[in-house]
Amino acid sequence: MCAAGAPAWSGRAERPRPAAGCPARHPRAALHEAARQLGQVPGFGHALYPAGDPRGTALLAALAQTWPGAPGVQAALALGAAAQEETGEHPNVDLALAALIHVLGRDPEDTATLFALGRAVGWLAHALEAGQGGLLRPRARYVGPPLAGSI
Repeated sequence: MCAAGAPAWSGRAERPRPAAGCPARHPRAALHEAARQLGQVPGFGHALYPAGDPRGTALLAALAQTWPGAPGVQAALALGAAAQEETGEHPNVDLALAALIHVLGRDPEDTATLFALGRAVGWLAHALEAGQGGLLRPRARYVGPPLAGSI
């Protein structure tokens, strides 16, 4: 679970928890406070999913259907709507995982475990695809130095 410890991830799903636990009636204030404290609003936007993170969308929809009255779910949905209006950013899987952890009453550290579990399943899927000659992450683009032997 190297990716779960990488600087690009660094437990992002744990950081939205305080905002996800705020009253759903003050989402803009929570967004502004997170931006002030952290310099960004974690739980929104994703480089590979500029039109919205399908993982976050699916998980938030499942949470809204299963626990529609849960304060953490209501707050996450309100935060998502406010962020989209103010910044155009969509909720990502980090916010959805934080909402799930909140609903389940689990420790914020459990979010990293859920993230790593999902990552492990994805790696297994990539291994199966590679064994069948499939593409790995076709949406991603390599932006590093030219590889030896490449055109």
